Amino acid sequence: MRIFWIELRRSPFLWVFIPMGILALVVLLRERASWESVWPEASVQVIVAATQLPGVAIAAVAAWSAQRVHRGNAEDLLDTAARPRWQIEAMHLLSTLTYAWIPLAGSSVVAVFVTSQVAPPGFLWTSYLALGVVAVLISAALGHALGSVVKNRLAAPVAAFLSFFPLFIMSLLVPYFGEANKEVSPLALTVRLTFALACVAAALTLGAQAAWRRHVAWKRLASGAAVAVTAAALIVVGPSQHNREPPGNPACGKVVDTQVCLWPENAARLPDAIQATSEVITATKGVLSFPGLVSEEGLGIATSDSQIEISVLPGITREAFRSLQIFRLTWTLVANCGAYESERDGRPRIQARAKMDTWLGSVMLGRLQDAEWDSFALTPSSRKEVEVTLNLPRYRQEEWARKQVLVMGICND
Repeated sequence: MRIFWIELRRSPFLWVFIPMGILALVVLLRERASWESVWPEASVQVIVAATQLPGVAIAAVAAWSAQRVHRGNAEDLLDTAARPRWQIEAMHLLSTLTYAWIPLAGSSVVAVFVTSQVAPPGFLWTSYLALGVVAVLISAALGHALGSVVKNRLAAPVAAFLSFFPLFIMSLLVPYFGEANKEVSPLALTVRLTFALACVAAALTLGAQAAWRRHVAWKRLASGAAVAVTAAALIVVGPSQHNREPPGNPACGKVVDTQVCLWPENAARLPDAIQATSEVITATKGVLSFPGLVSEEGLGIATSDSQIEISVLPGITREAFRSLQIFRLTWTLVANCGAYESERDGRPRIQARAKMDTWLGSVMLGRLQDAEWDSFALTPSSRKEVEVTLNLPRYRQEEWARKQVLVMGICND
């Protein structure tokens, strides 16, 4: 234990763990509105904030710290010490991890405090926190291993790059979002933990220079091979999340004759979803029959009524709920005329859908919506047609909209 405390006091992380913690909190809180009401989303944003940018720094500083044996020309001294070299490396790596996990712990505490004020009763999901712990372990162990074997000063930036690639480019270690309909795959978590343990084994064995002279080089080869094999397995297994089983208690509300249901974790967003549904129902009155169920993807609610499914994205607003419903609703009205229909024959239906999409959005805004929200298929002449229609009396607008619905349902044989 005394050696561990000595390692803590001499670690370069002593000077960087506070800036890393501040960086993690800045990243976490800059988009607070997108996660504060949903526990799984808060859980993911905690590990994203504590492992992506801080993770790159952790790998670089761990490599720099491990290189002290080269800077002090102490390899032979450590290899002939009374303690086995791996035990010395273990104390060094443990001190690194102690500092490296502080941003994750601090971000978790802040997220619990913020989310508990808004979200339904619950807590951060331990499976996501486990992913964060493992991601930090991988970054620190890889950096330590690289710094142990590479004497060049480029070891630290190389370690940073190697961590940046899986954390940012491929999102292999932690996901970007924590949608309520997804959860951590046990297989993916197990593979990542196995990869982390292989990285730790490499960090503890690759630095033992005397191992070659004692003819136990197989330990170094085995640890390197284990890292390569588990890294390949991590890539083969794929994303860290998979779809959840439908819950038995979705959060539901009713608007007129339409039921609106979300995942229980999204219960705080149900009032916005209900209000948005009410506005869309009002806008479509006199034009079409609104579906009897609006449900979030993955709920699997059995119903005899027509329904539309929507994706509830992080930070979704009432306006976004409206846009999603309009998008799904208008596409359900487009007839499926087969894969062999020509583009020219299908164009009238697609154009009618684009006009309906813009008209419904504009009706709820009380003005013609900005062009950036229009469908890509909408032509300038069609947008002008919608603008003219909006200036007509309501009953004339409904007549025009019913004609678009009719066109959307006809196949041009």
